[in-house]
Amino acid sequence: MNSTGGVRRAQRPLAPLIAAALIASCTPPRDAPPSTAPQVSSAPVPASTEPYVIQPGDDLEVKFQLTPELNERQVVRPDGRISMQLIDHEIDAAGMTVDQLRRMLRSEYAAQLKEPQISVLVREFSQYRVFVGGEVGLVGPQPLNRATTVRQAIIQAQGFKDTADPSTVILYRQPPGKPASWQVLNLGEYPTNVGGDQDVWLAPLDIVYVPRSGISDVGRFVELYIRRLLPVQPQVTVPPP
Repeated sequence: MNSTGGVRRAQRPLAPLIAAALIASCTPPRDAPPSTAPQVSSAPVPASTEPYVIQPGDDLEVKFQLTPELNERQVVRPDGRISMQLIDHEIDAAGMTVDQLRRMLRSEYAAQLKEPQISVLVREFSQYRVFVGGEVGLVGPQPLNRATTVRQAIIQAQGFKDTADPSTVILYRQPPGKPASWQVLNLGEYPTNVGGDQDVWLAPLDIVYVPRSGISDVGRFVELYIRRLLPVQPQVTVPPP
């Protein structure tokens, strides 16, 4: 009781609250129940031996050997079609092989050109990419031009952020016409062999998600719920030499 007869309320210091929050956030979570979803295979995805079929979104380059002014760079539209000079209708490119499209273009240009010499190149494959999200430097699609592991795709996406948790990287895969599968990968330690049990080989359209680490969540908690309650913001000063 103070000199005026009032009762002084006990004030709880902030330091124990912060320490308690840090300890609680660092406590390992309970083991999650096993998932019924099948795990992603760690084996390399076998290369297809079938001729490549053009897909919507593919970047095509059409070259005319004798009339280079007609050279075209076309992205196949979502409806699967492209538009070419001197042809009064659109070409259904999606669903055809490169050789089939080349033969069709030669037939279409036979009325305008004498012995048209045409070649078709696929400069970018729309389906041969993966998507990397979460705590990485560059979120978004990454090209899958060669056999690539999860770690290599993350490196292509400018690597882990300081706030990332490499021990719980999530890989999600849903092949066309097949059930989806997913796996939690521990990439916290660098493997002795590329494509090991944790550094899985990727397939086209795989999704890699890097979650936020627990300690970064503690930092956000301190910033949102502790620092903003302080009447005076703490400052760090460097004494002069």
